[in-house]
Amino acid sequence: MTRLAALIYAPTNMPIDSSPYEVASETPAGSRTRFMSSQRLIYIGVSLAVFLLILITAATSWLAGTLIGESSTYHRIAARQMATIESFLDQHSEKYTKVTVHEASSGHAYLMGSVDSVADFDLLRTEMERAFGAELAQEMMRLVDVGAESSDGRNQAERRE
Repeated sequence: MTRLAALIYAPTNMPIDSSPYEVASETPAGSRTRFMSSQRLIYIGVSLAVFLLILITAATSWLAGTLIGESSTYHRIAARQMATIESFLDQHSEKYTKVTVHEASSGHAYLMGSVDSVADFDLLRTEMERAFGAELAQEMMRLVDVGAESSDGRNQAERRE
């Protein structure tokens, strides 16, 4: 803006050498620079704090989602195994009245109770091995006893070994 235009358009309380868009202040120029620097620091600090909060929230949400998803997966696998086991137990309900199916927190089903004879135990073990494999079947059946229920939680097949 030219000096003449500034004289014409300048309000009476504004100095002629200042911009019409600047607010006139009584503070010296050095303190004004310090004020602008502190405003800039506050802006950077607030921006950094917001960024960190977003980062922490995103990480926490991801972790919670992962844990909930894994829990749902474990439950779904155990439910599928329980359905398979219960259908077998329903087909042979007279032999396995004292056997119940439960869900383990490790993501699989397990059997608990007792059967009347070794033949019933072997049939149940064979079916579990066919459906789930030998290692998992052994883990699932570790709380099934032959005859009277044991107090130590091991079945007679394990005691024989």
